[in-house]
Amino acid sequence: MKNDEMNTYNEKVSTSTAVQELLSVKDVDITYGKGAVTIRDISFSVQPGEVLAVVGESGSGKTSIIRALMGCISGDGYISKGRIQFDGTDITSLTNEEWRKYRGSSISIIFQDSGNALDQIMTIGKQMVEHIHRLTGKCAEAAEEEAKRLLQLVSLPSDILHRYPFELSGGQRQRLGIAMAMTVTPKLLLADEPTSALDTTTQAQIVEELLQLAKDNGTAIIVVTHNMGVAAHMADRIMVMKEGRMVDYDVKNIVLTEPKSVYTKKLLAAVPSLYGSRYI
Repeated sequence: MKNDEMNTYNEKVSTSTAVQELLSVKDVDITYGKGAVTIRDISFSVQPGEVLAVVGESGSGKTSIIRALMGCISGDGYISKGRIQFDGTDITSLTNEEWRKYRGSSISIIFQDSGNALDQIMTIGKQMVEHIHRLTGKCAEAAEEEAKRLLQLVSLPSDILHRYPFELSGGQRQRLGIAMAMTVTPKLLLADEPTSALDTTTQAQIVEELLQLAKDNGTAIIVVTHNMGVAAHMADRIMVMKEGRMVDYDVKNIVLTEPKSVYTKKLLAAVPSLYGSRYI
């Protein structure tokens, strides 16, 4: 992003109204157990079609934030302070029944290894048809046609419908995860370390497919990653987390060229370089 493009983007962000924000997270704390506040004072926003990268080492709180947005914080964790608004609704006060209306339809998620979320002894076709029927109400025949369309969307052959999850490669499982997450085009797609277990070539393909989905459908994406190179390629904005706190948050070029925290500078310094110039 050049300077004039960055200035235009900053102006667009600064003049946006709350109505235009798809997601607004304000001063959120997440507490585990008996009052142990693990995540403190997290605030950020996402607009339709925007890509936000959440970067940090393992244990920094990235996945806790993602789970809070899905209403499924693990263990005994809960939001102890702050507010999360999604599409004009305060989702921190939703009941379990109300959450079901959001999950898979308005908000979808791609896990680090999508194969782990599938039943390993049930064919992919049966699982996809049941998933599509639950979200759309389509009959079995129509759901199977939709499954084939979704597989084509992520460059997978339709014959994998007759196979089992354990028969797929890591890249194929991730593509399957993307396809199922896009069954009903979500307004917000959460991608939790979607490329960390994949080889470099497959990583690049998955990243490009996610970006294309955002471009084609206006879907906002929050991608969780420990890889600053992935964040630099994908994101419009970057948020850096360390030990449960947000240490940097701005448009991509600002974070990459004028990082506020020492930790962000160290992350950037760790990115490989070629021929003496920085990779990002």
